[in-house]
Amino acid sequence: MERQFDNPGFYSRRLGDFFLTALHDGHVIRDRPAGFIRGVDEAVVEAAFTEVGNSPGKLEVSFNPLLVDTGALRVLIDTGHGPNGPPGTGRTIANLTAREYSPKEIDVVLISHFHGDHINGLLDAEEKPAFPNARIIIPAPERDFWLSDRHSDDEFPGRMKVNRQAAQRIFAALGERVETVDWCQEIVPGITAIESAGHSPGHTSYRITSEGAALLFAGDVTNNPGIFARYPDWIATFDNWPQKTAQTRHRILRELAETGTPAYFFHAPFPCFGRITASETGFDFRHEIWRQD
Repeated sequence: MERQFDNPGFYSRRLGDFFLTALHDGHVIRDRPAGFIRGVDEAVVEAAFTEVGNSPGKLEVSFNPLLVDTGALRVLIDTGHGPNGPPGTGRTIANLTAREYSPKEIDVVLISHFHGDHINGLLDAEEKPAFPNARIIIPAPERDFWLSDRHSDDEFPGRMKVNRQAAQRIFAALGERVETVDWCQEIVPGITAIESAGHSPGHTSYRITSEGAALLFAGDVTNNPGIFARYPDWIATFDNWPQKTAQTRHRILRELAETGTPAYFFHAPFPCFGRITASETGFDFRHEIWRQD
């Protein structure tokens, strides 16, 4: 008999008095398109991706929202693909449930940026709110870029146009439950919005602090940090604002390396917690050892 594997994808650890849970939305393996890293020789790119475990010519991406249980509030940061993502994704709610939380128990959903793998899970298969009792909080600069009436669809090329139309549909369906947050603003006690624009024009990270302990939800400051921390000037085709992406990446990674603050990267290999250290080419991502508190 062939064995079937469908293990729950969650991992929990403490941060001060907070309880953090990494939630695996899934992963995809696809052909890596030529020119995926702008202006870098394909042989160099191939070697870098092979070194972190990707099969030749492939791009493997993991998707991982984070749940922060402060004791008073349950805060979900990003949502994954939801019911309409590629095969192998859309598992956030199943893994939330496996961790014995209900979608109805989520009090706040924070969004880092409006790319589909971060916002599509806001709606269920019937286009209704997936977290029916939650405040939905989005970065004001991200809203202003993607949803502003000052822009027309014709100003958004290719994938960006599709992304904008999806964001318009999702946030229109959520209506008045959507609120905005400005950079440097504390949203709930212990969670503050941090400017990290580049990958998306309003991309926002979140600093989480409790009882003197801190962690940065870095979102997509890097894609796989095993590659993009080591080569912080590499720009992927889905980085919307190339020059700003590199500037932000250097700034955030340098700060993490100098302070020793742990970070959580949405696309890191699960369960995504680790530290940044300086290296000869840029930085290294040191994956946190799996532990049971």
